[in-house]
Amino acid sequence: MEKESVFKKIQRIGNIGSFQFNASNNFMEFSQELRFIFGFQDSITLNTMETWIDIIHPKDKEIMEQYFRESIINQNLFRKESRIIRKNDGEIRWVEGWGEIIFDDQANELSMIGVIQDITDRKLALEKIQNAEIRSHRIFESSKEGILILDAITGKITDANPANVKALT
Repeated sequence: MEKESVFKKIQRIGNIGSFQFNASNNFMEFSQELRFIFGFQDSITLNTMETWIDIIHPKDKEIMEQYFRESIINQNLFRKESRIIRKNDGEIRWVEGWGEIIFDDQANELSMIGVIQDITDRKLALEKIQNAEIRSHRIFESSKEGILILDAITGKITDANPANVKALT
């Protein structure tokens, strides 16, 4: 019981939930943390693959279904990012799933196991960085003053804005 409690705390800290899917009976089991990530209430019965597919964002659904079909056909491990729409509040969240599809000797899918992590905060931070880079580049390009960017180690010019290029020609 203590190890299970520690495992649950680790999943909560990392915002990572786990799942197991049995293909023979279409039964899917979600950890408590994954239920939280997906926004499922404790009273909701989650026992089929369709329960999970239902929360995939409409713009990602076809891509994810194709990705899983290819993973099954090629018997590959999977690792993929997608968006979900949480059931309890309708919030769009980014998740990354890793897993393995387990086959029998005749290449029949038996089960799937894996983890899913909520990566929304990371994706939003990356988006902010990209937007800041775009704004900085626009300022760099439109400045009437000449700007040079130098390599800190070599001292060589790595970039020059258009105003600087005009001044040099």
